[in-house]
Order: sequence, then structure tokens, then C-alpha cells
Amino acid sequence: MTKTLKIALISAPLLMATALQAGAWERHGTVTGTNGRSASVNTYGGCSGNTCGHTTTATGPNGNTASRSHNVTCANGVCNSNATVNGAYYGWTRSANISR
Repeated sequence: MTKTLKIALISAPLLMATALQAGAWERHGTVTGTNGRSASVNTYGGCSGNTCGHTTTATGPNGNTASRSHNVTCANGVCNSNATVNGAYYGWTRSANISR
């Protein structure tokens, strides 16, 4: 189960990379781990003004979920990135400022 959710969370940015554009979007899919078990992955995102973000939720075969939210806001040459990951057994938040 843990491997399946890790694979789903790693694969989620690949789903998002093809969809990053202004406006709302969503992607849905299934990821299968090396153990043959599958997780469903749902990603919703969009942009408004100078902020873009997305939320991905992966649900494993036992019904456990893990989610990742990521927002980036840019203004005056500085972009602020905030990401949060939550799962049944863990959670963390990461923030960063990126300047040109």
C-alpha cells in the first residue's frame, strides 16, 4: 500500500505537467505499483491572477488516501511556493521563495 501511494504521488506531477495552463483543469487516472496493486489518482488545478495551484489525491486499494497540495504565487520577480502532503501515517509542509 505504501509503495502504491508513493508511486501515485510521484506520478502526479507528470499528470500535471501536461496540463499547466490558465483556467481550471483536472486529470484522473490509475497507477499500478510493482506489487500489482492499483491506486486511483485525481488532480484538480488552475490559475487565477498570479497564482497557480493543484491538489492531488491518491486512494489506494484499501481505501487509504494521501493528498498533496501545491500553490505558486509570483509577483515582482519573486515566486513563493507552498506544498503540503498528508497521508494516513505522515504529513509535512514545505515553503520556498525563488527570485529571478
